[in-house]
Amino acid sequence: MTNYVVETEQLTKKYKEQTIVNKIHLKVKEGDIYGFLGPNGAGKTTTIRMLLGLATPTSGNIYVFDLPLQTRRIDILKHVGSLVESPSYYGHLTGYENLASLARILQVPQQRIEEVLEIVRLSEVANRLVKNYSLGMKQRLGIAAALLSKPKLLILDEPTNGLDPSGIQEIRELIKELPVKYGMTVIVSSHLLSEIDQMATQVGIINKGQLLFQDSIEMLRKKSEPSLKIGTDNLEEAKKFLQQKGIVTTLKEGYLWTPSIAKEAVSTINYELISAGYDVFELTYYKPSLEQIFLEITGKEKSL
Repeated sequence: MTNYVVETEQLTKKYKEQTIVNKIHLKVKEGDIYGFLGPNGAGKTTTIRMLLGLATPTSGNIYVFDLPLQTRRIDILKHVGSLVESPSYYGHLTGYENLASLARILQVPQQRIEEVLEIVRLSEVANRLVKNYSLGMKQRLGIAAALLSKPKLLILDEPTNGLDPSGIQEIRELIKELPVKYGMTVIVSSHLLSEIDQMATQVGIINKGQLLFQDSIEMLRKKSEPSLKIGTDNLEEAKKFLQQKGIVTTLKEGYLWTPSIAKEAVSTINYELISAGYDVFELTYYKPSLEQIFLEITGKEKSL
């Protein structure tokens, strides 16, 4: 037994000669909001479809609730809710009627319909025709449908795609509540780092089918800690001098770099070097944004 709700081993998907997902090892712990992050076309949706049994892996294994998906798919999916790409609905029916038709198929009590409408904050518009819903309301109805069976695991593929800022915030706040209030584990995919940063506890970054980063959101943020670039004469001697002052530096590309430094310490370092007779010709305080870190990890030079 592991403490992972979802775990994959060497998960690979190929279409003809093209590798879409390449030997990835996902590890999603119970109670986490796992942000599955990557540019469009990175392999996110293909991976999610494999996790739901909608696509067959070329090779590798998938375990959900410590059960192999290949042989226990029906047992597993009874406890999984999902919204992949756009939600399905009947526009000529009300929100309540849409959920009622699904509830009959899933054999869940009508009381559950009221509960999920309350969770996604659609109770007041439950009797309105869905064709008259906003895009954000339709997304929340799709999530409500995914929640009907009281899943232990909820998988959402780009749930904020196409929404305005208000709709994005509504979905984000809803997702953040699910593990706390209902004990769910959530996997949510996105190509927007800013969205994942505001709701995820764990992050997996995928690009061109490769899982490039997998750790807590805090570890990703640590990669954006500030550093100081120092340009001075006699770099080796200056490095030793700063070491004696308790300032650790590394020599790279003709400059000294100090990691994890407070902005207030810049003037102190400058004063110490000049006082010791070193000619300081450059001091650059560098604090990369999370977006820059993301672009570095994925090898993208332009913003998504």
